Amino acid sequence: MVSPGRIIWTSDRDFNKDEIRDQRYFLVAEHNDLITKARHDLNARELKIMDYVVSKIKPNDEHFNLIDTSMYELTRVLDLKRNGRTYSQLAQNLEDMRAKSVKIYNPSERRLTLTGWFEVVDIWENGQVKLRINKQFAPFLLKLKDSGHYTQYFLEDTVRLKSKYAILLYKL
Repeated sequence: MVSPGRIIWTSDRDFNKDEIRDQRYFLVAEHNDLITKARHDLNARELKIMDYVVSKIKPNDEHFNLIDTSMYELTRVLDLKRNGRTYSQLAQNLEDMRAKSVKIYNPSERRLTLTGWFEVVDIWENGQVKLRINKQFAPFLLKLKDSGHYTQYFLEDTVRLKSKYAILLYKL
């Protein structure tokens, strides 16, 4: 595989038809257990990427769909500079999130779940990105209205925060 740091970004295109400015006001909804009990080591940018991906989930989704986005869209929504270095860093962040372990403890079942954030991440040289959230997160991100124990906020609220600790405190 080509190292994400060595990818030459051949074009800077937006593959999405939605208005990018409006996407900042998409709602992010997560089960409270994912916020309080999940143990992970994501940095601030990776937390923002995850919030962006979660904001793409619709309330009536039954399963995780393939999310089709682009480096262009990620930089615009997350308020980052659009250049090759940033694109390479985003590709590295996505690779890291695919590999990083997440630990979720379920006290009622006395079970520890170890998983990664994404099931699959595809990155093309033209900046197109397709990814899918790992199915282990379904109880924490899908059908949240049924549980009644979830937190909801605008993506814009976490995008403006600079540190991972500020983001984590805001979610709490």
